[in-house]
Amino acid sequence: MATGQPTLRHAALVELLDRYVQADQREQAGHTAIPGQTPADLRKQIEGVYWQDVCVVAEALVREDMPKEFEISEQDRDFISFGICEHPLLGAAKILVSPWSEVRAEPDQPLYFLHDAVRAAYRDALRLETLAKLRQKLDAVNGELEEWPDANLECIKYRDRLVATALGNSPQAQHLLRQFSELDERIEEFKVMEHRNQSEGWQSGEERKQWLAVKQYMDQRQTEINRVLEPLSRKARGIKEELARIDSTFSETTREIRKLEAELADMRAAQERDVEGTRMDTRNRRQLEFIEESLSRAREREAQCRARDKELRDANAECLNADSIAAAGDAVTATVDHLLELRNERRLLEAQIRDEETTAHQTTPVDVRHALVHELGNVRGLMRLCAKHARVTECALPLVAGARSVDPESLLQALREIEEFDPNLFNNAGVKRFGKPTLLLAPGIGDGVFDSDRNRFVIPQYTLKTPLESVANAAVLYRLDADAAYNDRRLFRGYQGEIREHRGQISNLKLRMSLIRDYLCWVTREARGEQALERDVRAWFEQHVAPRKDDPIVPLEYRALPPRQLKARLDEIERGQPSAERSFRSGVLRWLLDPQNETALKQQVLPAFEDAMHRAPENMVYVYGAATLYRKARLFQQAIECFNRYASQARQSWWTCKAVELCASCR
Repeated sequence: MATGQPTLRHAALVELLDRYVQADQREQAGHTAIPGQTPADLRKQIEGVYWQDVCVVAEALVREDMPKEFEISEQDRDFISFGICEHPLLGAAKILVSPWSEVRAEPDQPLYFLHDAVRAAYRDALRLETLAKLRQKLDAVNGELEEWPDANLECIKYRDRLVATALGNSPQAQHLLRQFSELDERIEEFKVMEHRNQSEGWQSGEERKQWLAVKQYMDQRQTEINRVLEPLSRKARGIKEELARIDSTFSETTREIRKLEAELADMRAAQERDVEGTRMDTRNRRQLEFIEESLSRAREREAQCRARDKELRDANAECLNADSIAAAGDAVTATVDHLLELRNERRLLEAQIRDEETTAHQTTPVDVRHALVHELGNVRGLMRLCAKHARVTECALPLVAGARSVDPESLLQALREIEEFDPNLFNNAGVKRFGKPTLLLAPGIGDGVFDSDRNRFVIPQYTLKTPLESVANAAVLYRLDADAAYNDRRLFRGYQGEIREHRGQISNLKLRMSLIRDYLCWVTREARGEQALERDVRAWFEQHVAPRKDDPIVPLEYRALPPRQLKARLDEIERGQPSAERSFRSGVLRWLLDPQNETALKQQVLPAFEDAMHRAPENMVYVYGAATLYRKARLFQQAIECFNRYASQARQSWWTCKAVELCASCR
């Protein structure tokens, strides 16, 4: 339901704005201020009236029939989310914020405004989100239940194929298949009765007698299956122990080969520098021959391990298959356990849905209005905290002289810059459980804060500093909260124990404020290449917060991905059209999949980076990545060239300082 005329509704606010304009004009003209009518006094009054009016507007959005979504007019949206009403003083601000609602963040970290928060509180009061999530879970469970017969049948077929492979058509195989078939027929009945025996017990002797009969039936067949498989399993265990020893020897030999290959590359590089015929050249040649002989012997041992492994597996294939039969039988039983779990989960979800629907039906419009006012009160309290962090007087409307706007684009850009120099900001158990914090861009002034109750960054739309500093304040508060909740305060204690200035510091509050101040300095001034922190503080941040200086600059979306997802991303990238970005990402992904593989580094990763630099020589991210990888491959001359190129051509930042350091280490 669209609301009425905003100008009439906000008459008290408009009157205060008129008086504010007059007071501001008197102040600029140098006239004596009227007591209680200074611009600062009027801003406080405007703040209170604004939040009162916002609550009135929000309550008016709730209709008596309580539809699933409420309608909101553009005027009310601008008033709630941006503090804009019909007044000449706010005309410029209205033009400024008009495109803001069109900008959105990544799906895993949505950006929203105060009217969106009110809408979410409305849906939550009607239990709509909770019901939607429960129904989504119920649909998933029902889908698994529909697919269960096929999954169970596949497990049975796989087990029977193993029996046929290991024992062929022998009478022993037919006997084993018959025992498994009889187990399959009554396994579900047995599992249901077993669960009841463990949880509820039996109400009559007849029921208990039936349970004991079924249990005896199942035990007899399982005993017979074990009798047939035990000799084969015993032999297979000995073979597997031998295969494990071979695998261990193979792994040790592979590591030795990699070490010798690295030493061989170093010796050949040294030989090229030595003058032929000198004592140094003769000694290096003898060492080179010794390493080549050792490498040849290691490769021979590796080949012997491969041959022995293949020989054992080929000669004992039937026995090894037989050892897998018991595991395949357990897998069939596990599918039945899963079936019972799914049925129980479905019953619980259906009960929860009924309870939530009952609660929703009992909810009245008064309850919903109370929920909206409560959410607005929470946000107002957070905006007070934002102003307190910045040491300014709170003001929801854009009235503070010299304040800079924090638009959605600058907020997202600031967050990207912070993640560049704090790559583990969102690498914690909380993100796995609740996702990344959402971003609420709310009317007010000050520095951003973290709302742990709703897992969100609350960023004021105006700041006396920069958008980066405002967002960084929320980021460091989030960092400290996650460190306390999921990391046993290791970051905080490390800051206290590893920095000389803070050792023995008793006041946790002072230590916390010091860490916040240093973090803000790290992501702003130090990130720009200024050396603003003390040496030991900078070293601590480089060890615990910064990205690794001797690794390529990895795109944010690839950080903390498991190998399976990295491989999927690589396959997707490889299917794309040739380009500099495709080559760069392909090289990064190949390196992330196996950072210690020097052969892959030289034959696959570095050629990809070289192609990226050839296609886009102006992109300094490619150059820095190539420099670090040349250094890892001990190609120091190429590394020096790339580090020098990056340091001289890239915009000054922490990375350019590290390029100079790493370049010096290559000489």
